[in-house]
Amino acid sequence: MKKICLLLACLLGLTTITATTAQAHEGMPPKQPPCHGGQIHGPKAPPADFSKLKLTDEQKAKLDENRNANREKIKPIFEQMEKDKTRLQVIKSSTKLTEEQKVEQITAVKKEMKELRKQANEIRQDDMKFFESQLTDKQKKTFEKIKQDQKKQMEKARKSGKCQTPPAKPHFEK
Repeated sequence: MKKICLLLACLLGLTTITATTAQAHEGMPPKQPPCHGGQIHGPKAPPADFSKLKLTDEQKAKLDENRNANREKIKPIFEQMEKDKTRLQVIKSSTKLTEEQKVEQITAVKKEMKELRKQANEIRQDDMKFFESQLTDKQKKTFEKIKQDQKKQMEKARKSGKCQTPPAKPHFEK
């Protein structure tokens, strides 16, 4: 009789843990298989050939200055994101937290990371707007052609089956 009660208690405990874990993962996006050496956002776009734009030395100087300023703005954001990734790993591997506490803390960290990504994207978009504002009309037309060519290459790579997940929206899209 004791063995049956013990077995039922263990079974009930396992069922509770399984249900709690399922609830914890509910609402989280399913993990997608990585492609191209761990990149999950698609194949890396080949570097754009900006020599076609024939930028003047003055344009290059302004663009470099702006790019360096934006790198300084974005650097602490990336550092915080790395700290958050480490926090996630610590939370997930913690044995002192209940599943509910883990879910709560993971959700909070992911929300923070989402906000950080949003800030980084805003900086990138501002950089792109500044870049485009420095171009002449002829250079803008050439740049549009470069963007279209890159978009076609990405579509071709996606259709060829080299990547199992669609790439994120290119950073130069509006």
